[in-house]
Amino acid sequence: MHELYELQSDEQNDVSESLDELKKQFDESKRDCSNPKELKLYDIVKVHLEKYKPYLFPVRTNGTEKYQIVRTTNGLESHWSEGKRTRRQTHGRSKLTRDFHALPLEYMLIPNLNNPCYIEIVLGSLEQLPEKMAEAGKTSGPYEKTLSMT
Repeated sequence: MHELYELQSDEQNDVSESLDELKKQFDESKRDCSNPKELKLYDIVKVHLEKYKPYLFPVRTNGTEKYQIVRTTNGLESHWSEGKRTRRQTHGRSKLTRDFHALPLEYMLIPNLNNPCYIEIVLGSLEQLPEKMAEAGKTSGPYEKTLSMT
């Protein structure tokens, strides 16, 4: 689920119908359920389905698409997940609060150096990275000052 993807129109319809069917099944199962803990879980799923379904698919009016969207946050989520995974591999800790508080804010920008568009826009080319870092260092002040700002 970390790879970016886009659903074609027919696939969007299939997934939308499947989600509607899942919601119906959950409603039926909830009616037959007497376990209070399980009832809470059904409510959580229902809330999430209702909350996020409008963001998953294009809006349809009379069978026609109003606008086309590419719906995925997988890029952002995988970027964050990769950063956390790297920290866990480095330290072996599952709780990362201390790590992320200690790291400079720019830490999460490092993977952008794998993105050719980012490099072109921000640096011009990867060969210019040392020059850009030196330029930024002239105005940034000491690292200790950066730590006291967080």
